[in-house]
Amino acid sequence: MIQFTEVDWSTASKLTLQVGIFTAGFAIQGCLLRRLMLIRLRRTISVLRSVLLLCLWAVNCFWLPYRIMDYLVLEKPLLQFNLGSFFVMWMFKSFEMIVGTFPRGANASYASWALYCGCPVQPEDAKLEKGERVQACTPVFIRRDSVDFAGHECELRQPGIKLVEGKFQAAPSGAAKTHLLSSIFYLLVLQVSLNVLVPFNMRPFDRTSILGRCVNTFLLTLCLWSYMQHTFELAASGLALLGYKSVDAFRNPMFACTSPNDFWGHRWNLTVHSILKRNFFKPLLILGFPRWFATLFAFAVSALFHEYMWSMMCYRRGFAFGQVSVFFLYQTVLCLGQTAFERSFHSVQPPRFLRWLLTLALILPSGHLFLDAIEENLRDFASIYPVIIWR
Repeated sequence: MIQFTEVDWSTASKLTLQVGIFTAGFAIQGCLLRRLMLIRLRRTISVLRSVLLLCLWAVNCFWLPYRIMDYLVLEKPLLQFNLGSFFVMWMFKSFEMIVGTFPRGANASYASWALYCGCPVQPEDAKLEKGERVQACTPVFIRRDSVDFAGHECELRQPGIKLVEGKFQAAPSGAAKTHLLSSIFYLLVLQVSLNVLVPFNMRPFDRTSILGRCVNTFLLTLCLWSYMQHTFELAASGLALLGYKSVDAFRNPMFACTSPNDFWGHRWNLTVHSILKRNFFKPLLILGFPRWFATLFAFAVSALFHEYMWSMMCYRRGFAFGQVSVFFLYQTVLCLGQTAFERSFHSVQPPRFLRWLLTLALILPSGHLFLDAIEENLRDFASIYPVIIWR
């Protein structure tokens, strides 16, 4: 006899309320932060302002979420997963406003900044023509293609430089429908993965063998990816209705990756990838650091913010601190090793299928270091997505 697990409507309603409150709250906080950064001050006082705001930023990110969980008693792993995801994104976005590494279009107005801070997906920047620089109305500490009021004079002395207003890319016709259909597709993928995992305690294959552990890790990663892709596509659909194009969140990482660098740099969680690239990787290159160091530093930041996120997702339940950092250290070695290998053997190009298989063989054995702590969160997806139970 086939039965479905019951939907926990209480959790579903709390999740919806949580998304609404955080979306509106972070959009409002972003606008208040922008207002403070718009005040023109002398350089010394401006630096002091940034230091004070960074202190408030630390309180907001590293104290507030735990107090929220204490007083609102968020025991459900799904709600903790959602809270951790929102606070990590807010941590990066508010940091960007203070140090000036925000996307070009985000700082054009209060509306665009609120949109960037509140939306789970990132709106795509409109492309710049050669020689164009975006005029930023708040301080920009790392000069790239945005220029603040303190840097206008020096930038305009360069021949061929033109200041323009930053803006987001307009969504193409039919984008909202495309994202909605994609969201439904990944919801179906999520349902299938949950129906394979949950009845077998999230470990359907023999965990004593390496192959069994790798297949279990693949299925758990598929569950995580499909849930995140489903929610991102849903948010992208809403963004398209407002007239804006979103950055791709994922590009089929589980079935189209051809190398560790391809997996992490071009396919997996590109929203976070673009944030790390914008805030750490590119600034380090601009400051003259070698590429290998910038890569290592970006992975180190990724490891630390995952430890932070896991501390919220596993609140009261506990997790092995440092385990996910070991995972990212291993990924760093893989990526740097691949780069060194390609320099020495650039003519070696196996068939695409073999490269995909080799990539999975390199990444999956360490996947338990990433997934063990949040397995309970993944299992709790079944509280709002029904799972078939055979009786």
